Amino acid sequence: GCIPGDESPQLNGLLRATLAQLVDKDSEDQLIKDYNASLIQSGIVNTSEYSVLHQIFTDKVWTCEAWGLADEITRGGGEMHLGGFWHAPKHDPVGSSTNKLCQFGATCHAAEMLYSLPQGRGVGIKPDMGEEYWFMTDYRDRVLDFVSGGHGPWEVYKPDHQVITLYDENGAHPEVGYRKKQCAILDRSMSKGMPMYLQRRAKGGL
Repeated sequence: GCIPGDESPQLNGLLRATLAQLVDKDSEDQLIKDYNASLIQSGIVNTSEYSVLHQIFTDKVWTCEAWGLADEITRGGGEMHLGGFWHAPKHDPVGSSTNKLCQFGATCHAAEMLYSLPQGRGVGIKPDMGEEYWFMTDYRDRVLDFVSGGHGPWEVYKPDHQVITLYDENGAHPEVGYRKKQCAILDRSMSKGMPMYLQRRAKGGL
């Protein structure tokens, strides 16, 4: 739901322009090529540049930064639990109004909030939604337990066990190294407008 609308030359141009703010312009074309090759090796075959750019944008801005944050917190002596919302939401009024993919199983930007935050007063997922309501209450209660000091289903991230716990209606699914191949490609190129710590990461520093 971040990039509204269907595939078009205009939206391709918007995604390209956005990517140019994140990566070194001279390496942009090669980065897209290498990234797509890594997807194919993982069994993910895209049919359009639009789809590839969407995945690059999602990984670059969220997935890879989550891995980077987990690493920095752990290096500083903290404990990190990294989680991913893996459910295909049936209640996403904002996302479904901006991109039709959000209506057909895509988990769009901020959809998780409607499942993790307390609800009521006639707003949110209602009991008559059946299994969706059951999943929402289960996920919400696990999140509330975690932020109240409980452990929850999310495994602890460690430098030698780089895990993210994906969660859906079937429970927790720990995944080691999720999208790490893609992030290794994306992290090697940072634009000069990015913060210095990210530019150092691209050069092999912390």
